[in-house]
Amino acid sequence: MNTGRKIGAVLIAALVVSGCARQDRAQGPAVIASTAAPVSAAPSPSATPYMIDGTPATDPALDDIAQALGDQGRGAFADTYSNIYVDKPPGAVTLYVTDIARGQKLVDAAKKAHPKIDTGRIKLVVAKFSRRTLDAAIEKIMPPTGVDPAIYTVSPKTDGSGITVTAAKDKVAAVQSRLNRKIVIPTGIPVTVVPGQPIKPADAVGAAPAK
Repeated sequence: MNTGRKIGAVLIAALVVSGCARQDRAQGPAVIASTAAPVSAAPSPSATPYMIDGTPATDPALDDIAQALGDQGRGAFADTYSNIYVDKPPGAVTLYVTDIARGQKLVDAAKKAHPKIDTGRIKLVVAKFSRRTLDAAIEKIMPPTGVDPAIYTVSPKTDGSGITVTAAKDKVAAVQSRLNRKIVIPTGIPVTVVPGQPIKPADAVGAAPAK
């Protein structure tokens, strides 16, 4: 099992299936895209990895913390919540928020709702944009049908600094120019378009995913 998991990657595959650009923690892990240093940190967690039958795994207690934080971030604190990253650094939950003071209130609310979580394992990191703001921009990137032949994936950057879009190699420049006019200039949210690969659904139920 991976030792680091991003909470909520937005894939075009999800958009094609549901026509919705919003993401959910249940979509699984993704590679972290940020090297931002924490500006407010809890005491350093143990460097000893959590193990299951000798295999490194994510401590279930961290999942409980992330769930508690996510509940608040998607609710009363949607104005400041940006992202959550589990087990990065090892043994901790990194919470990206647009304001540290309000982020601490989010942590306090999560603790009140879930008294058993260990808030000492939470690290607060400043993000430029909230998830709510980035999700609204993502919805504008995709057409009402949820399908754009030139765009493969759309996702918020882990550190809340903007949006990453993957597109066909020969369409990158055109998509970047279009999104600069549609998103970057009017909203101030940076959008980075990079070459990617199309998401290919399995041909049949039970078939191996296309590579």
